[in-house]
Amino acid sequence: VDVDLSLDFLDFSPGTIDPARSACLPYGYVEDEAHRMILHRRIAEAVALREVRALRAELADRYGRLPGPVERLLRVTELRVAAAQKQLGRIETRENKAYLYRARERSPLLHRGHLPVLKGKDADARLASLLQAVQAL
Repeated sequence: VDVDLSLDFLDFSPGTIDPARSACLPYGYVEDEAHRMILHRRIAEAVALREVRALRAELADRYGRLPGPVERLLRVTELRVAAAQKQLGRIETRENKAYLYRARERSPLLHRGHLPVLKGKDADARLASLLQAVQAL
């Protein structure tokens, strides 16, 4: 799945200061660096929603209840898979607007003549809104 994501409301760093904006495998959740790298690779290589569901179940079984940053990372992966299924090559967010681009196109797709607007103030609501916009294409 080759979809470029630039989401201004999320921080993908495991050492982030704000866990409410974080989408990652935190150091405290997967402490072993080698395992964290393997999991990152598996998450990046997911091409179907069933793979994401399997990863979610495996993480919960192996490391315990998924913290918000891990759940967000898996939701981003679901977004990437859904975008690829809709033949999108890039997704950007700036402020409350979503810019959805087909592969090799320069102009963003419009929904009813407008850019999709992200609903909600927190990262989870915005991510859900973005996924809904992609699925509506």
